Amino acid sequence: MAPLAAEDCWGPPGILSGAAFQKNRLSNIAAAYSTLFEDDYVARLLGRPALPLQRLAEVLNRHRHSVEAELSQLAWAHFRRRTRRATGYPRYYVFECYQAAALFLLDNAGGLAAEEAAVVLRGRFPDFKGQHEEAPPGFPEASSQIGVTTFFTELVKRPELRAMLWPDARNLPFPQRLRESEQRRELLSAMARLGGAYIDLYLLAMREAGSFELRPAPSTDTQEGGPARAFVELLNRQRTERGFHAFYELHGAAGAFDTLLAVNFSQVPTARLAELSEIFGRSLQHQAPVGRMSGGVSKRLVGQFRMPGFPLVLISTDVLQEGEDLHTFCRNVVHYGIAWTPSSMEQRTGRIDRIGSLVQRQLDGRDTPAEPEEKIQVLYPHLADTIEVLQVRRVLDRLDRFMRLMHRRDVEHAQYQSTIDKNVEMIAGLPELSPPQGPLESAFPVRQDWLRGELGQKAATPIPIETLSNHFESIWKRLVQALDVREPEVGSNQREGLLLFHGRRLAPRGIAPKAEGVRHQFFRLALRSRALGDATLIRCESPVGLVDLSDQETVAELHDLQRTLGHARVCAHRDLRHKSHHIAVEASLLFHPETSQYEEVEALVREVTLQADWIEEVLLARDAEAGQDLWEEPS
Repeated sequence: MAPLAAEDCWGPPGILSGAAFQKNRLSNIAAAYSTLFEDDYVARLLGRPALPLQRLAEVLNRHRHSVEAELSQLAWAHFRRRTRRATGYPRYYVFECYQAAALFLLDNAGGLAAEEAAVVLRGRFPDFKGQHEEAPPGFPEASSQIGVTTFFTELVKRPELRAMLWPDARNLPFPQRLRESEQRRELLSAMARLGGAYIDLYLLAMREAGSFELRPAPSTDTQEGGPARAFVELLNRQRTERGFHAFYELHGAAGAFDTLLAVNFSQVPTARLAELSEIFGRSLQHQAPVGRMSGGVSKRLVGQFRMPGFPLVLISTDVLQEGEDLHTFCRNVVHYGIAWTPSSMEQRTGRIDRIGSLVQRQLDGRDTPAEPEEKIQVLYPHLADTIEVLQVRRVLDRLDRFMRLMHRRDVEHAQYQSTIDKNVEMIAGLPELSPPQGPLESAFPVRQDWLRGELGQKAATPIPIETLSNHFESIWKRLVQALDVREPEVGSNQREGLLLFHGRRLAPRGIAPKAEGVRHQFFRLALRSRALGDATLIRCESPVGLVDLSDQETVAELHDLQRTLGHARVCAHRDLRHKSHHIAVEASLLFHPETSQYEEVEALVREVTLQADWIEEVLLARDAEAGQDLWEEPS
């Protein structure tokens, strides 16, 4: 590998700065660090044995050399689909290709491992086709990619630390358990790459390298675990250390995972596994220890402040006075600018004084009362012996009366002047104002059923979730039987499967997936959010593959294809890791348990999968047959 030029990195010339390490090592798909935060899915399904490749051969009941040869063919064929690189084999791409290839072999082996392998394969590598092609000399071997050491393969060796950073939801079915595991893994990965934890990771990597000198990145991890093992050991030591460090940030996110999804990443629960890296990366990039906001609200900065890491301090004008929640990891408010209106001051404090706040999460369920420093801290900095003392006094007095007026009936209104007589006020001195204690009262009647949460049947329209799910399940079972759907996955109101095509027709029932001339087309059916009354939407989507949209010819071709689709549409989902887009065909129908018929759902699946298969042929030049009518309807 050629030495890195100074213009190829960020920071001082000749120094491997934090930004240069991020760009050239962690984000470089060819560097050894590119797989640092991946998981070895094959080893995971096999029980993480010491020799996973040998164990894979035993499960398949085949000789290891035979398995390695077929893995090489499958991985190379998929590698050719993933990239058009003329030279070189980027480590990250090769790792993904071998993982998908091994999962494919497990999937075809039968048994429990096959069922779980199918779930991982279709969720993590949905565009894998299972094609074979002889690999050229020099293509990495399977032994270097199955059983690879990563941060997460090392983390599982420390059960106590793993439970604090990457807990396993063992009480869920495997598809849901995989989704949560991948969501947590991608969040921790993004935080370690982009947040405060990256400082510890960078310094650790420089310590491992022995120098800050700018050198060519290693092509392989020659240190038998290298930074992965060292980072796990560092986090384990930090468990008992106070202060802000990598463990504090990652453990905070793991403990508040559900809260963070609700306030920052609401799209994650329904997103594809392949989209998670882009979602977290887009939200967490460009972090700084101190954030500032004026003129308008930066949603990304607000979201970052709701995380346990950077920014640790957020300085803002009144743009954040209302409308945004900042409570998840903040307990201190400093009112540098004072408003005369008590409600304005309370609105500012109300950004962190909310249900589910850091203070509430730490104090809920405790038998002992909170210490003063454990409560929300509201500060009013001012200069002593100046007019600011009088301003703070007036504001505190108004706030105290405002709180009592809102929650008690025996407080009389007071008339305040808009000016301050500093001579009189200075002589009066600063009174001691104690905040209200105990449960708050209300000047308005409160019904007991409101306090118990009993709103009555007219307060909300119930959604017939069970009826919708049952109807969805019955239609899915008919689809599996009528269209010979392969490898169905059971999820939460979603199903995934594989259709086989001969030419432009669905393959006859019973045909082997590996038969010559047969193409695989993966699709997903899912119930979406409520649309109208007690009806919802049912969406069908089918992936095409990774496409580089920086190529204007490709964009123009996609535009022309979109115009011919009609009901369905071409959707592009950005993949930052691969610096390209996942292309898929999607379409939706209104779904109701009483009116939706099987035939319209089947037509939806046929339309979407047929068009996705066709676009893959046209756009990516695969499997096309000369002179064939691409729009011939399937039988």
